[in-house]
Amino acid sequence: MILKRLTGRGGDDNARSQAPQLPPIDEIPEEYFHTVAKATDIGPGEMKYVEAGKKDEPIVLMNVDGEFYALTDTCTHEEASLSDGEIIGDEIECPLHGGAFEVRTGLPAAFPVVVAAKVYPVRVVGDDVQIAVLP
Repeated sequence: MILKRLTGRGGDDNARSQAPQLPPIDEIPEEYFHTVAKATDIGPGEMKYVEAGKKDEPIVLMNVDGEFYALTDTCTHEEASLSDGEIIGDEIECPLHGGAFEVRTGLPAAFPVVVAAKVYPVRVVGDDVQIAVLP
């Protein structure tokens, strides 16, 4: 199977400019942050399914090279849980059809994914990993 990259290395740099811009962490009100995990429980290259916010939004929390990122857990191509997939470099691969998203931006990285995943701001306070669910 040949996967065409949509962004990043050799891809469409124009798509990168279309990534949703998140507000700076220090400008997000405290009430939007939810503690979802302990940083020491998720090692580099690992991920975890979590829920956060008033509506318990399904989120995949990922540790990529010691940095934490969060995307909606549901693939935008089909109803598959991204937390059942695999982190490969700086991408998360959907377990259903092998489509992929960039972990930092949520942008599509491999077909059949063409719609970006929702990105959540993440911070670490002490050992607590907190995700902001914005209105």
